Amino acid sequence: MMKYRLLIVLGIELIFNGFNSLKLHCNDNFWDYNHCLQEVHFGGIKGDNYISITKDDSTADYLAPHFVQIKPICLIGMEGTVTEKKPVAYVSGTRARVLAKFQTDCPDNFFIRGVGPSIESGQIIFEKQSVKAEFGQVVYSWTYSDRIFVKNIVKYFEKFSISWQVSLDGLEWKEIDKSENRLYVTYDVPEDPIAGEEGTSIQYRDGIGYEWFESLLHITCKNADLKNNKVDILNAIWSDFTDNKVRNAHGELLYYYNTWNLGYNSTTTGFLLLHKDGACYSWCSLLIDALKIHGIDQANDIVLVRAPPGGNFLIHKWKLLENPWRNFNTSNTLCDYGSDSYTIVCNTETDEVVKQVGTRFYYELYYTEIQDERGLIGQSAANPESWFNEHCLVYLDFMGKFYDPSYGKSYDSIEQFKNSAIQLHSCSTHRLSESWGAVSDPDRLFHPTYDFNGDGLVTDLPFMHEHRFMTDLSKLQLSTETYNR
Repeated sequence: MMKYRLLIVLGIELIFNGFNSLKLHCNDNFWDYNHCLQEVHFGGIKGDNYISITKDDSTADYLAPHFVQIKPICLIGMEGTVTEKKPVAYVSGTRARVLAKFQTDCPDNFFIRGVGPSIESGQIIFEKQSVKAEFGQVVYSWTYSDRIFVKNIVKYFEKFSISWQVSLDGLEWKEIDKSENRLYVTYDVPEDPIAGEEGTSIQYRDGIGYEWFESLLHITCKNADLKNNKVDILNAIWSDFTDNKVRNAHGELLYYYNTWNLGYNSTTTGFLLLHKDGACYSWCSLLIDALKIHGIDQANDIVLVRAPPGGNFLIHKWKLLENPWRNFNTSNTLCDYGSDSYTIVCNTETDEVVKQVGTRFYYELYYTEIQDERGLIGQSAANPESWFNEHCLVYLDFMGKFYDPSYGKSYDSIEQFKNSAIQLHSCSTHRLSESWGAVSDPDRLFHPTYDFNGDGLVTDLPFMHEHRFMTDLSKLQLSTETYNR
């Protein structure tokens, strides 16, 4: 009976710990035993020292384990397959905290420690722990690093590498494996996230849709690495916008109006990161949220620049064509167009002018005296949509400037924005109708001597809209409205 019991014990030991487990003690030949890293977990107090990173698609946070390695057989020198390598983030002035799991065939007590990268204050060490295997598994319990990430210094680690080492006596050490994770360190405690709601066009206000997104941390920490004040941090982050090639954490370009008909929900950072495309509101949100995730925030940072009621403005560049109506109706009850004006007649009563063929977008116009051309380059877009009744800018009081992240431009004033970015403007829209009715109606214009469609008739106009655009920007009276992001 004793013989069978011994065989059962040895069989169980063999199943859990492998053939080397038949060695009953490893004190004498410790370096011949096998130890393999399986998992590394990062953690801390969320929102205090530890930042739980949200995926760009908002589906979930990157939860532990943050590093996972699989080895079919635990042998010294055998390469494992890394199946998880998730990003990690901490607040400056705090310490990283880790837990690790190992497989081993040593049944005795021994020591494990982790040696991290060097930072400004020295080498990061995760102190040694005495461990003993249970069924071939060893857990290195939650431990803070011995060194802090220096207060108010942004850090970016493409590879935050930890050398995992074992020792029998706590004096002589040998590396058994490495873990690597991308790690971000923020300037200060980030502003709390505020989840968004679908179906509203004003999500850019009051921080709605701001979360601790992976790409927010990546864009900011990578560009502002080692920066230690908000002016330098902003300038470093802004430099990534000025070349119109902003990329997410996975190296993919983010676009401004790559798709022209984005709809009214394209207003938040979350929308931009999910779809990799967004309107001016979402680009403003991205820039402001890039500062908020470092604890840099201010009131009234969203600035909406608006054309007069009923009017529009066109961002550069539009080609001016021949215009037979240049001197037609240069003055009426609503607008003083002046002598240098250009006419566009839209196809439909709803004024929907954006059309799509395949992946190409264009303005479909019934009659036009100007033509859209490539002009002011948007983010990753050579010719984004450029016909607006309002546009979003960011004002940062600590810089005293207006920022237009959609185009990667900054301005000292709204007047400078107007004169630099806008080419033409209209002060109102007029409705054209074949059933003209009373000529005293000031909101309608009728051209009884012009044949729009070339069929020889001058009285067969459908319901349309006419826009008269001016090049004289001195007549453009822009208004602004500010909001808290």
